[in-house]
Amino acid sequence: MNNSEVRPRSPVFLICMLLLLATTINYADRLTLNQLAPELMKALDFNKQAYGNAEAMFGIAYAFGAIVWGVIVDRYGAVPIYPIGVILWSLAGFATGFVQDYDGLVICRSALGFCEAANWSCGIVITKKLLSPRDRVLGNGMFQSGTALGSILTPFTVVWLSQNFGWPAAFQFIGVLGFAWAIAWVVVIWKYPLRQPVEGDSRENSETLGFGAFLLWLFRDRRFWCLAIMVFAINANWHLFRTWLPLYLREGRGFSENEQAGVFTFFFIAADVGALLSGFLIRQFAPTLGIFPSRFWVYLGCSLMTMASVPLALIESPWVLFPSLLILGVGSLGLFPIYFAFSQDLTTNRQGILTGILAAWNWVLLFLMQRFMGWAIQTSQDAEVARLMALGMDGVEALKHATHDAYPLKIAMTGLAPLAGVLALWLIWPKSGEKNLTPGADGR
Repeated sequence: MNNSEVRPRSPVFLICMLLLLATTINYADRLTLNQLAPELMKALDFNKQAYGNAEAMFGIAYAFGAIVWGVIVDRYGAVPIYPIGVILWSLAGFATGFVQDYDGLVICRSALGFCEAANWSCGIVITKKLLSPRDRVLGNGMFQSGTALGSILTPFTVVWLSQNFGWPAAFQFIGVLGFAWAIAWVVVIWKYPLRQPVEGDSRENSETLGFGAFLLWLFRDRRFWCLAIMVFAINANWHLFRTWLPLYLREGRGFSENEQAGVFTFFFIAADVGALLSGFLIRQFAPTLGIFPSRFWVYLGCSLMTMASVPLALIESPWVLFPSLLILGVGSLGLFPIYFAFSQDLTTNRQGILTGILAAWNWVLLFLMQRFMGWAIQTSQDAEVARLMALGMDGVEALKHATHDAYPLKIAMTGLAPLAGVLALWLIWPKSGEKNLTPGADGR
């Protein structure tokens, strides 16, 4: 009898809940800056372009961290590495509460980005170990839904802390949560070690390939390039909204701090529903349609829902804004568990580095996108202020009108990005979607 036969069965739901909570803490640390951006712009004296640059530095640090953590996870395993990553990013978030200037903010934000990359390398490896291909989208949905849960809880928490104790307290409070999670993880995993990976999903025998040979095989596999398009398409949609929608609602639509936090609560509740709903639908459709077709059609449906950004940005009516935000939330987060499940089809034992490579590619592009978005909004606003003041408008009134006009087109176009992933799946991914492709067996 081997060791795996005497080990206790992992409590799948409990471990998935811990993954959800880790992602919740991850996003709470990340979103604290987004929710308090106007306050920090005043306290540390920086503008929207600098804000976009800070987010861009988070992204480039995340890209580097994704590679590093991916290699570490494949080498040492996700189970022992996970709590280390959580503690380190919690320390980076906590330290943000002590910064005195913009440069200190960028340093802490970069450290946070580097360390937060551990969450996805670890979490995706663990859901792969726990679940069959049919169930992975649902398990990934629980894991990913922590992004929405963190986004639901963060706005009111940090706003209340900021208003009552100052903005540093918000960063410090969120920062300490990771230590409690790390203790819970060690206790649960000590009692219930993870099972061995499930059978029936091998795409290549990593044990017989050197690292260089694996990379060569990976880059020659068209599914990898399909995933490279998908990962940027869905993240550009999600992260640009995460970063800029709070400012759009407050500056472009005139929402107060509390009103913006309330609206975003409903947006992220809808996103949570989307993350779980996509997995549930695929689990129901897969026995009839097959794994690939069910994933494709649900992915298409979610991509169409993100197009709600167009009426949200261009039609100034609360009767349009709130339904559009809900539809956008469901679609935006519903895409991620499907992408994760497709990525889990490519490799047996090198999921960490695969996740890291794709994340690094994505965050390098997001680095450029965040810088561009900050530049575009600030430049548009400044040019419009100058034009209106030249026509005789008061400076304060000119700034109000210019800020209102700087966002809509950019917000509208962001929601179209996931359609690129639909085209990639349709044109690039093997139509069977379920073949076991072994290096060399298909002539590549």
